[in-house]
Amino acid sequence: MTRLIRWLLITGLAVPLIATPAGTAVAAAPTIPLVVDSSALRNATIGPVVATGTITDARGNRSEGTVAALAWPNDQYNRTLQAGSAVPTPTVGWARTAKDGSFALRVDPAKIGSNYLRPDGSVNLMALAWTGTTQGIWSFSARLSQPNTITVESATTAANFVIKANQKLASAQGLGSTSLSTGSRSATVCGWILWSTYDTWSVIGQTFPYGADVAWMRSSSSQGMTVGTAVSTNGSGWSVNGSSSTTSGVTFTWPASTYYRNYLVQLHYGKFRYCGAATNTYEVWAMYPTGGYGNQGLGYPQYTHCVSVPAGTWSRTTTNSYSSSTAVQIAGWIGINLSLTSSYDSSHELFYQLAANGKVCGDNDYPSRSTNMETSR
Repeated sequence: MTRLIRWLLITGLAVPLIATPAGTAVAAAPTIPLVVDSSALRNATIGPVVATGTITDARGNRSEGTVAALAWPNDQYNRTLQAGSAVPTPTVGWARTAKDGSFALRVDPAKIGSNYLRPDGSVNLMALAWTGTTQGIWSFSARLSQPNTITVESATTAANFVIKANQKLASAQGLGSTSLSTGSRSATVCGWILWSTYDTWSVIGQTFPYGADVAWMRSSSSQGMTVGTAVSTNGSGWSVNGSSSTTSGVTFTWPASTYYRNYLVQLHYGKFRYCGAATNTYEVWAMYPTGGYGNQGLGYPQYTHCVSVPAGTWSRTTTNSYSSSTAVQIAGWIGINLSLTSSYDSSHELFYQLAANGKVCGDNDYPSRSTNMETSR
């Protein structure tokens, strides 16, 4: 080892060393993805576990490796971006896997700045995993419930997912004019570039009033939505790779109507490209809602979980969520639609006014717990 160090000093080569968590062996640093700040990997992350899971290779076999948490900008910061803008994603945590590929990813709350923390206390994160030659990505949200405590958004336990590391690990050739300073003199890492944008309609709820019954919905400015993200290795052939959170930002109440309809909110999505020529990886993320709302006609379904109610107004403001795997209608841009989930609460209210005694029916449970509802006789 001494001879090796002398040879490196003579030749002028520098090999960075990465400090490992207590109890693990120290080894020479492997190649890491360009977007990861290598200086953040020098010490074990001090903070709560926000995600657990496993890394697999392209064949689905568990694989040893490393996973880093990158913070994604919030809605306010996203509004400042234009096509061609560089998007800094600071490394806010990391972990090595066990031999079976399993990991527990921690995040340091002190590293999450104002451009990343959202008004509701959550932060969107990108979990970037890599082995010796491949890498993979999964996105999710976590909530900063207290100054030094992070819990996963809308849950009391850490997120759990599998990251498939099936993309070629980027080399150093992508640096240059698109590199981004991380605030550390010793580390300059590659970032994401906003490639293009797209406005898409997304379904946040549905109503199916029977006969003379009417229905409507109210969405307030604080309505939170968890929406799908997608990844591609060539700009086409997109696949789902997690989700992120956004907030409506404005308030709108639809008029009462006898029509069967989807309630739509317009989202501004961005297509982001990994900087430089080292990789063709693209990501699609929701940047922010535009403030637009709309309607979409539907056919009448037949739900079977029914309860009797008298004439009057029935509303849904608590319990369960509206959820659909295809609610974000973005297939015209990337070939697939993405998911949306939004809880019914004081910021997301649904109303039925029954003209006579009748029934309220749920699609997958009683209407107090179901995803969708209709009135019936």
